[in-house]
Amino acid sequence: MQYLKKDDGTFGLLPKQNVDFGGGLERIAAVSEGVSDVFIANYRPILAYLEAASGKKYAAVQNEVRAFRIVADHMKAATFLIGDGVEPGNAEQGYFVRRLIRRAVRYADTLGIQTSTLSGVVAPIAQMYREQYPELLEKSSEITHAVAAEEERFRQTLARGMRELERFVEGGAVSAEGAFQLFTTYGFPLELIIEEAGAKGIKQIDVEGFKELLKQHQELSRAGSEQKFKGGLADTSAQTVRLHTAHHLLLKALQIVLGPSVHQRGSNITGERLRIDFNWARR
Repeated sequence: MQYLKKDDGTFGLLPKQNVDFGGGLERIAAVSEGVSDVFIANYRPILAYLEAASGKKYAAVQNEVRAFRIVADHMKAATFLIGDGVEPGNAEQGYFVRRLIRRAVRYADTLGIQTSTLSGVVAPIAQMYREQYPELLEKSSEITHAVAAEEERFRQTLARGMRELERFVEGGAVSAEGAFQLFTTYGFPLELIIEEAGAKGIKQIDVEGFKELLKQHQELSRAGSEQKFKGGLADTSAQTVRLHTAHHLLLKALQIVLGPSVHQRGSNITGERLRIDFNWARR
């Protein structure tokens, strides 16, 4: 990094020139501690929990290192997202949280971590960042509950999907329509269909056909949502404004009665009625 662009569009030399070698904070931390693994330097409390829960040692078996890293990385990301109010779900940001947790569950299984114990990793993560992000510690019980509930839902999905997978195997292959039905009807993600089918010796899965069907489904859903559930205020009439005020009062009432884990996810307000979409961490 050598040049500085001036206001007149010309270039001059930077007072302090440097080389951007792509180290990043985590790599610098690893180097400063004299280790070559960024996970050892930056994920030590998380790895310690996973070692205790699995009875295995990180880096002891090479093919299990990746599983440790995936679980540690995904659960840290999911913990922060849930702490920011993004609950696991089927749409938008919630879907990313759901995928992070569910992929972590699958790799936790390969490490031999017992069912319903993965959520225990939230506590060491919150402790790691108690000074920088004290809100994680404050919300750790809610985050733990959300992770545990998502793992339970996922295991129900797995059990149901595994039972149904055999039905959709034709001639040693899974068609695009079969994979799509497993996904939409039974909540079986494509990556798990591929993984579980492969474990059964089924290598042919019409992935591209599945993606095309999913794209068509998403376009239809989006078009329907735009017509039926347009968000925000329909107009600025007196009645709509009053209902908008009522909307804020309703949201606050929900948070008082149900708790601070209530988060708004959308709204639709007209002169005739209001609709508020929200999620709540506890069921």
